[in-house]
Amino acid sequence: MNKPTPWWAPVIALLAGVAVGRLVWGLAGSDAVRRLTAPWAVALLLALGAVALAVAGFRVRRYVRGRVPRVNPLRAARLVLVAKACALAGPLLGGWYAVLGWAAATEWISPASHGRVWQDAASAAAAIMLGVAGLAAEHWCQLPPADDGPAGDVSGPAPETEDLTGQRGEC
Repeated sequence: MNKPTPWWAPVIALLAGVAVGRLVWGLAGSDAVRRLTAPWAVALLLALGAVALAVAGFRVRRYVRGRVPRVNPLRAARLVLVAKACALAGPLLGGWYAVLGWAAATEWISPASHGRVWQDAASAAAAIMLGVAGLAAEHWCQLPPADDGPAGDVSGPAPETEDLTGQRGEC
């Protein structure tokens, strides 16, 4: 069974994004970093990804609770992998865009920098939203613990399966 992402992993990813952004700011110079900005499309795509991930995770949650009759198990497993990746990539990107916004905010006197600050702030917020959606979807995709009986033995006949040739047999 895959362990869920611990609470501190996204925090470290966020700090790593801030550290990399600050390192680039220090090495490239403040003028170069101030010119970098995330377009509005980045914030929109990150927010749409967060919503899509949350909707897909909520469908699996409904299945786990018995409210949906069937969910493709391969799709649910892939969703867990995507959720774990987003739970770490979202805060990493959020830290990066926060530093870009901070760099643009150092020129707040210039009206041209206002748009860059809001674009980077929106991108940072959407990236954090993606991380939260990833953590939620990962949590929702956990199966409840199985009740295997006192000794862990599964009683009853072995379930029948179908192999690649179409032949039926026991597990």
